[in-house]
Amino acid sequence: MSKTLFDKIDESEFKVGRFTLIFPMSNMREIRRRILVLVILSAMFWIFWGFDSTWEMATPITDRLLTNPIEFFNTVLNPSSPAYQKLLAEMASVYGIGDHWSAPVIYGICFIALSFYLERAGVVRSLNFFVSTGLSLGNIGFFELIWNRLYSWLQGQPWTFSFIIPQQIRNLSFFIVFVGLGILSFLILRGLGYRIALTKTKAILILVATGLWLLWVFYPLPISYVTVPTTWGLWTNVNLFPQTFYAVQISPGITVPFYAPNDLLHLLNVVCKAVSAAAFTSLCMMVKKK
Repeated sequence: MSKTLFDKIDESEFKVGRFTLIFPMSNMREIRRRILVLVILSAMFWIFWGFDSTWEMATPITDRLLTNPIEFFNTVLNPSSPAYQKLLAEMASVYGIGDHWSAPVIYGICFIALSFYLERAGVVRSLNFFVSTGLSLGNIGFFELIWNRLYSWLQGQPWTFSFIIPQQIRNLSFFIVFVGLGILSFLILRGLGYRIALTKTKAILILVATGLWLLWVFYPLPISYVTVPTTWGLWTNVNLFPQTFYAVQISPGITVPFYAPNDLLHLLNVVCKAVSAAAFTSLCMMVKKK
């Protein structure tokens, strides 16, 4: 029986000094531990910084820490100082604007669960690393492409689903690559004899996820409204697919973020993402054809 690329990777040792470069791909137990640490740290930031907190809130901290670590620690140790208050103000200015801490928590847990399941199903070492990573990235890509399409269409911001603004060229390109890696990972598993097994639990997850998307699109509760002057006239958000964070194009090539606080709406966002990710992950938990 001929060896696959993954068999050759597992048997190879590419070392730089004492470090084996292939080690992270072949030792999935260690990878899952590291992802678990990431999940726990993200959950802690999410809890301590607020329900709608974002990664961007860490930027003022990392900027100071990398520029002048001694001054940073002096600032942190003196909470009554103007420098400390300025730090808090900068963090608060991006609360709710950007990438939420819920994402690494949700997708990290899905990666761990999927990797563990596939390992028990006979998909091990570097093959496990590749398909678990590819399917998890596909999970992210599918969600984000759906989100961007709905936002562009229902909130009147077509730039979010077009290759016009450099930021979206990058984002959409990443999401498409993520989906491609997910499809490739799925095809690899099918080639090895694995098939999707639709169970009652998986069907329920899919139905609940679909229902949550519909509830989000046709959100029935009050929302906060944002009116923004643009070169095309005034733009105001609508009740269809409402958000707590709106990115609005105010002129060609220029977008501005706006925060519209609504914890109940953000809860729906988080739950929809979590259930959608769980439904996608469950479908990736394939069984080997006998």
